[in-house]
Amino acid sequence: MQGELCLARYAERDLVLGALGGVCAVLVVAAVVAYRNYRYERQLDLLLWKVDPRELVRVDDELGGGGGGGGTAAGPGRTGRSVRCTT
Repeated sequence: MQGELCLARYAERDLVLGALGGVCAVLVVAAVVAYRNYRYERQLDLLLWKVDPRELVRVDDELGGGGGGGGTAAGPGRTGRSVRCTT
C-alpha cells in the first residue's frame, strides 16, 4: 500500500488544534488580567470610605466653575466630578 506512512492528514489536524490552543491560551491570559484589574478597582472602591471628605476639594470649584447639574452615569451617589486630596 502506497502512502500509508504519510502523516499529512495528522499534520493538518495538529495545526488546527495548535491554533485553537493558542487562541484559548490568549483568552485565558486576557481573562486573568481583566479579573485582576476588576478586583483591584473593587478594592479601591472599598477603601474610598476611608478618605476624609473634608480633605477633598472639587476641581471645578477651584477653577471657578459653578456646576449646577445632577448626577451622571458615574454611578449612584457619584457626580462624576474630579476631586483631589488637599494634604
